[in-house]
Amino acid sequence: MRRGLAFIVVALIALLAPRAGAHDGPPYPVFVDQVSGPFRISVWGDPDVGIGTFVIYLEPTGTTPLPNDCAVEMFVQPVDRHIPEAGYRATPRKHRKGPLRFDAHVRFETEDSWRVRIRMSSAAGTHEVATVVAATPPGQGPVLDFILYLFPFVAIGFLFVKAALKRRTADHTLGGSDAG
Repeated sequence: MRRGLAFIVVALIALLAPRAGAHDGPPYPVFVDQVSGPFRISVWGDPDVGIGTFVIYLEPTGTTPLPNDCAVEMFVQPVDRHIPEAGYRATPRKHRKGPLRFDAHVRFETEDSWRVRIRMSSAAGTHEVATVVAATPPGQGPVLDFILYLFPFVAIGFLFVKAALKRRTADHTLGGSDAG
């Protein structure tokens, strides 16, 4: 019985493993501290099919602070160029101490490799950086993701309760035979 249950658990894990290969979670570093002109840029992204989100941080490369007129645009296009490049303006966050922060919401049409260009403009000039990201499918939705991520905990809880009940039955049986 135990071997059968263990086999079923291992089989379920093996069936779910290919799905676990896709990125589904918080943003990851696309690149960090890349220098382009007077800008040091770091980009964190979650390039999901549909709407991908990116957080862009700009810092000065030297001691001179960045101008207040900094603007950031993102341009995306599939590597195979089956659709034209699309541009998106990144929204600046309220400036506090530290790097300037911009948020960009970019549309990815297909699960594919996408060329991403980031253009930074200010009184100091216009500079670009580029890379390639893989657009991954978004999660299955909040309810299905919750069930998928909850499953291992429910399975372990079920095995714990089953073992506790079995032990209780065995203790009760032993206790009953001592009384007689």
